[in-house]
Amino acid sequence: MIETDWKILYVDSIYGDLETYDPRLDRKHFEIWNEWHILITFTIGDDRGGCQYILWVCSKEYAYKHAPMFGRYLLIVDDWDMEDIIYRVNLIIDDCVKRATTDEQVVNNLSKYMFWEFDNYQP
Repeated sequence: MIETDWKILYVDSIYGDLETYDPRLDRKHFEIWNEWHILITFTIGDDRGGCQYILWVCSKEYAYKHAPMFGRYLLIVDDWDMEDIIYRVNLIIDDCVKRATTDEQVVNNLSKYMFWEFDNYQP
């Protein structure tokens, strides 16, 4: 059983503040308002620190237009709602922690859903 509280420590993107950013309004990067995709970097961990995980989030219209596509590290959503995206990532974190007995297992579990910064790293 994991003794610490794993959570999202920080959220980042090349698009800036995701609390105010809305890809549906971003005509510089997306021509059609409902066909958008964005990479979001989550720093996930506990009070000892965290690791970065990257998740590709896209609208269902974008996914449909570009189908077929593979789904690893991908979250397809009905609409842009950062609160809902964070809620869903927190569900993933909770599930990964419940299925783990060590921190390494949590990291391994999370890396099945999001690209881990040290994925495939070999010293």
